[in-house]
Amino acid sequence: MITPTLSELTVGQLVLVAARERAYASLDPLLLRAGLGPEHYGYHYGEDEHDLVQSRLLRARSRAREGDREAHRALITFVCALLQQTVPDPYNPPSWFAELSELLLSDGYRLTWDNWTESDSLWGDFRKQPIYRILPYRQRTCPACGRDQRSRT
Repeated sequence: MITPTLSELTVGQLVLVAARERAYASLDPLLLRAGLGPEHYGYHYGEDEHDLVQSRLLRARSRAREGDREAHRALITFVCALLQQTVPDPYNPPSWFAELSELLLSDGYRLTWDNWTESDSLWGDFRKQPIYRILPYRQRTCPACGRDQRSRT
């Protein structure tokens, strides 16, 4: 049985975003924070950063499709951590943000965020830092026919 998780298109977009945003400077901590460390998803010496992200995400996706809840949680956590690192202002996002949001929506997940205030004790400044969340989402109407999905009459 195949368990729903992020699609191959979404994983591909995540790999491109990580490459485009040069998130590789802190890639290992990002992968570890998401639970995608080498002890669970392997490490092949000689992999460049692009291959490393791609192989770990695809392995996690494969395991998630087989029903591994931890692998699915790791994928969702990676998305949030990557956004946290690369999109400081969701109201003025990079060009790829809308496409990733749409891909997540087509996978059945809604990208949301809350703002929280962080103080910089050294300078006494305050700034807002978003906290991203990926929530399950089920469309009420079918995009193809426009009928309500909740009423099956």
